[in-house]
Order: sequence, then C-alpha cells, then structure tokens
Amino acid sequence: MCNNPMSPCVIRVAPILMAAGLIVLSAGADDAFTEGRRLLDEGKEVDAFRRFLAVPGAEHMAARVARLKAAEFLPLLTDPAIGIPAYRVKLIEGDLCLALARNAEALACYNEAASGIATAEGGGYCVEPPVSSGEADGYGRYSQPLAPFTVGPGSHRDNWLIRRFIALKAWDSARREFDRIWQVHRVNTRPFVLAEPVIAAAGEPARTNRVVVTPAGFDGKGLQFAIDYAYFLTLEGDRETAPGETAPTK
Repeated sequence: MCNNPMSPCVIRVAPILMAAGLIVLSAGADDAFTEGRRLLDEGKEVDAFRRFLAVPGAEHMAARVARLKAAEFLPLLTDPAIGIPAYRVKLIEGDLCLALARNAEALACYNEAASGIATAEGGGYCVEPPVSSGEADGYGRYSQPLAPFTVGPGSHRDNWLIRRFIALKAWDSARREFDRIWQVHRVNTRPFVLAEPVIAAAGEPARTNRVVVTPAGFDGKGLQFAIDYAYFLTLEGDRETAPGETAPTK
C-alpha cells in the first residue's frame, strides 16, 4: 500500500490539485535536471539551456543560463525542436526581454504566460526559488526540479510571475495571479477523497480504499500566502491614494 500523498499511486479527488496534494513531476525529471547541471559545469551553455527548457520545474535554471547572454539566447526560443508548451517559452522570453530592458515586450510575454499557466496547470505556477541574503542567486541549493508549493506558498516569495508583475508595476496582473493562487489555497481547505489502491491477496479482486479527508483549515503555506496577499492588497490601496501614482484599474 502506498501511504505517501505525494506519490502518483494516491488519488486526491478535489476541484484543484496542488503540490501538497498531487502535482508530481515526471520520474525522469531529476535525471534530466542532473544532466543539465553537468552540461553547465562543462561550459556547454546552449546544450544546458535546451536541456533545462525540456524539464518542467527547471525553468529557473534555463533563465539563469540565458540571462547574461540574453541577445544570444533569445533566438533559440523560436527553434521548433524545443517542443515545450508556449507559456513556458513566453516565461523565459519575458526574462530575456527584461534583461535587454525591453520591458513592454517582457510584460506582454508574462501576461501571455499567465494565461497559459492558468489554463494548462490549473492550480500550478512556475517556481523561482527564493534567495536568502548573501546568496548570488540561491539556485545552487536546489539540485532538482521545483514543483509548486515546495519552496514557498505561491506568493511573491516563489511565484515567478508575481515577482515579475510587481517589479514591472503591473498591479492588475499581479493581483490576478495572487487571486488565482489564493483560490487554490481555499479549495484545499475543503474535504476531499483520498483513494489508495490496495494490493489484493492471491485470488481476490483488486480494490481501492477511499477515505474522506477534512483538512483542519489552511496549512502553513496557506496562512503564509494569506499574509502575503493581504500585505500586497494593503500596498495596492496605498498606491491608489499616493500622489503621483497611477491607480490600478478595478
């Protein structure tokens, strides 16, 4: 019997699934990520970039490789051999445009990425690892792809798009992404069915144990997100009344 709620053998029946209840990266993702790190250590930046692009949860590494040579790497994103979802291409494209000070193009890319992620990932988001003070970029601590809600609550602490929208003062876009992730946390406070396949004895039919689980409110990440979202909304209200600031459109 599998008792690990992060294992693909456990079925969580809920309107939206998050990493605390089943957003699972593919089994080969770790190996591909390790290969990307090896290529990067060998100085094969283009090969490493392409390898990271192909790994869900490794977008932050692809961007890390490409940012310092944004003009060189930007054309690689149009290569049809990449074969990754368009929203992930737009995410990286936005960062490279931002590195080239093409802010309007970057914002358009991020908005397109946000629409694609909301459609394709449901309750997911692209993760950018948080950086502690004194670290160059913080990525060295992470030796595997990053799934949503594993290194943060989905706020500006680890949500790639929220970070970029705030940096570009795109308050409406930031609020929409905050609200989307907030709905995920809300849904995950509701009862759900946890189904576990049971290994049947010889001659017995296979069966599944189903248990209704009622969460005890928000978990730690949900509470942290609520604080972060409330702080963002407070600042947004201050911006609306501050002289010289453009008020967000409601």
